[in-house]
Amino acid sequence: MNHAIHRTLTSVKVLLNLHDDNSKDMVLIEIIETVYQRLLAYTGYKELPEGLYWIWKEVSCSRYNLLGSEGVHSELNEGIQYIYDRNLLDEYRADIDRFVELNPPTHLKRFRMM
Repeated sequence: MNHAIHRTLTSVKVLLNLHDDNSKDMVLIEIIETVYQRLLAYTGYKELPEGLYWIWKEVSCSRYNLLGSEGVHSELNEGIQYIYDRNLLDEYRADIDRFVELNPPTHLKRFRMM
């Protein structure tokens, strides 16, 4: 396991209060790797910059919390209604877009039309 994924796994486990529970590590690693790939696909980076790690961690936690509720748009539980976002990145799009605009991927050439 690479260092960034191990570090993220440790952080996500702390945020989810699973720091003493290794039984969920396989599913957490799968979620963390999937979120990482989604962020790379969206941003165009080859490697995720540290400035986006906080989003990586938060989206990974959100995805873990949705396990078992895939495909559910909303649910009512003991009088409390939960409404789920269809795309977990939506909440962070403005932050991601602003970061990418200020720190464009170096392998992509940008040009301006005058």
